[in-house]
Amino acid sequence: MGDLPQRMKEEWEKRHKKSAEAAFAAKRLGKPTSHQPSFFAKVNAVEGDAVEDAVAEKVGQLEEPPTV
Repeated sequence: MGDLPQRMKEEWEKRHKKSAEAAFAAKRLGKPTSHQPSFFAKVNAVEGDAVEDAVAEKVGQLEEPPTV
């Protein structure tokens, strides 16, 4: 691999380290790091059995026999 790992590390540091460290610091201080709800918050916000119904519908689509 030669010097590829070192080059990748240097490129990451150049592009992302400063913003990543700022995000970690904000998280430690309890500041929000995203303007969108998490995946779990989105799922929990769904009313009733909509998620289960959607999954059942997808599974039903997979169980249909192939047409010849």
